[in-house]
Amino acid sequence: MTDAPKKKNQHEHALSYWVDKLLDRIMLGDCEYTAVETGTVMVSMSPEARMNAEQKRRARGIKPYALDWYCYQRATGIYAQWELKVDSNTTTDGQNGTIARLKRNNIPVAVCYDVLEVWAFLVKAGFELHGNARNIATEYQERYLAKRREAPKKAARSRKPTVRAPGTVKQAFKRGAWG
Repeated sequence: MTDAPKKKNQHEHALSYWVDKLLDRIMLGDCEYTAVETGTVMVSMSPEARMNAEQKRRARGIKPYALDWYCYQRATGIYAQWELKVDSNTTTDGQNGTIARLKRNNIPVAVCYDVLEVWAFLVKAGFELHGNARNIATEYQERYLAKRREAPKKAARSRKPTVRAPGTVKQAFKRGAWG
């Protein structure tokens, strides 16, 4: 097995982190937005185990073709969805179907490969944004790219065991403080 899917997923998660920070800073008024984690990295599983895990996820209502981000702004009445991708990663057939259905219903939808593309999509969709939104998006784009450039240089660090102080919640549960 290769680490390629895991690595792509890590880059997509990093991009999602910066998109979340962007939305926190630039969305105006009463807004709701969230990322949706529909996929999971199952690199270490056998093909049979992956198939079983996927069937269990579907049985719980998790749709593998749902897009990554949902956003609604009350003042404008705009609802939009977008999918984040990195590098040359492309949408799945299921995601393409979702995109087509959203477009047919006049819901703004996009596939974005970086922070600036998310900002441009939000502008095009008509969301009310902070007056300095472009500069904020540019800053976060640069920070995202800088982290990606430095990521391969970092050596893997071993984690030190966590020592919990005697007053923590975990210790309290061990002592039976909450029944």
